[in-house]
Amino acid sequence: MTTVPLPIGFRGAAIDVSTQAGRAFLQERVAMFARAMLGVMLVQGTAMGMTRVLTQTGQRIRPGSFLVIGLALVFMGGLWRSAARGRWSPKVARWADVACVTDPAALLAGTVYLNRDLRVGPYMGIVFVGFLVFGRALIIPSSGQRTVGVSLACFAPLVAVQAYLAWRMPATQVVAPAIQTAAVATSAVIASGLAGYGSSIVSGLRERAKTAERLGQYTLKEKIGEGGMGIVYRAQHAMLRRPTAVKLLPAEKTGDLAARRFEREVQLTSELHHPNTVHIYDFGRSEEGVFYYAMELLDGIDLAELVERDGPQPAGRVARILTQICGSLHEAHRHGLVHRDIKPANVFLCHLAEMPDVVKVLDFGLVKEVEPAGGRHLTEADVVAGTPGYLAPETITDPDRVGPPVDLYALGALGYFLVTGEDIFVGKTAVEVCSHHLHSCPVPPSKRLGMAIDEKLEVVILRLLEKNPSDRFEDARTVAEALMASEAYPTWTTADADRWWTEGRWTERRSVPRRRPHPSTRPSR
Repeated sequence: MTTVPLPIGFRGAAIDVSTQAGRAFLQERVAMFARAMLGVMLVQGTAMGMTRVLTQTGQRIRPGSFLVIGLALVFMGGLWRSAARGRWSPKVARWADVACVTDPAALLAGTVYLNRDLRVGPYMGIVFVGFLVFGRALIIPSSGQRTVGVSLACFAPLVAVQAYLAWRMPATQVVAPAIQTAAVATSAVIASGLAGYGSSIVSGLRERAKTAERLGQYTLKEKIGEGGMGIVYRAQHAMLRRPTAVKLLPAEKTGDLAARRFEREVQLTSELHHPNTVHIYDFGRSEEGVFYYAMELLDGIDLAELVERDGPQPAGRVARILTQICGSLHEAHRHGLVHRDIKPANVFLCHLAEMPDVVKVLDFGLVKEVEPAGGRHLTEADVVAGTPGYLAPETITDPDRVGPPVDLYALGALGYFLVTGEDIFVGKTAVEVCSHHLHSCPVPPSKRLGMAIDEKLEVVILRLLEKNPSDRFEDARTVAEALMASEAYPTWTTADADRWWTEGRWTERRSVPRRRPHPSTRPSR
């Protein structure tokens, strides 16, 4: 049976309870915790009673204590039943994650207060609350920081009761109040810290376990990327032993629309065979309902990092990169598909099969059919899809009616970025950037750079950035022909590219797809 880890986050909240998968996972763990702690409470309660009988002859446990202990047992039993059989809402799930330990701890502090016993009670309480916090750290996924906070909240009532009773009791009946209170508080802090440390270790082990998981015929290695539509792992096929990148849709994102969009992304991408489009090897759905697809694993660098590390690119190299992107887009457009998210982070520059500067267009997660079959739209109406710095004006004004010209506009914005090292428009907010796309004329790249560049290349870029779609090029192939006709195109040769890749300019090999986008490429969705 195929096993795929639930991509549950451990930073901040313990589990993403906004999804059904996250809540189901949390309920399973809470049920496990409640069952274990119910047994601990019964054993510990019996032990405490026997301790009083054997060590405190004549001192009886106050009747109210039995009521409080009974309430704690009823609470834990009810929580177990609810977690095992019920269907929690997000609000209940968020409450249960904390209440499963804080409520029993508070009730235990109540028994210490009722019995006014400072010789045994606080220390037995420390032991019992320790069981709670360490049990939670072991069973319920959580960040170390969150576990420390919850653990301190568990110990707080006990420490408060100890401090109150210690100062109220005659000094002759108890060790110096300050010393005893400090001892209990110190134990609580140490236990909380250890629980948090243990929780972080468990989290790390769970993350490491993901690298050994199998998805169909693929063995998942380390995570190499994460985007809005999925998580990417380095993987290897069990039989072919071929290095592969596997992209999967996390369980918490498997809503009906997200699942259909993810399936559609891989199906449409698999129909494209241009050498400058990332190749899809396989796709499917595991028995647990996790969608995935396998694609070629590439060594290289995305264009955002290329400019970040190397600055503005030579005009000849820009012309050759844009020409290859045009090839990928032309095939997609002929299939009636629009990419809608052409940007530096979605274009990878590779050293492939001893060929330098091979372009691969990635991430068709926002791909749109120009004429969807049956009129069905899997993208959300009236929502701007894409990245602010690369949005065509018509995408902003009428996002549900876009065509190939939006990719050509984004191509022009990408060319501008490569030539100048800067985005066409900048602003404090996405709205301000979008306003520039609608109303502002771009500063010519040569003026932005303060130096001359190939005139024909600049004309191509500025024509791609026309506000009116009809004023741009007819199609991507026409753009490619214009780029190859520029004087810049032949100035970047294969030998130049080889030198860049082999003579120290390329010192760090990376794998596709990488997801640490340039600040200007943050998505608007």
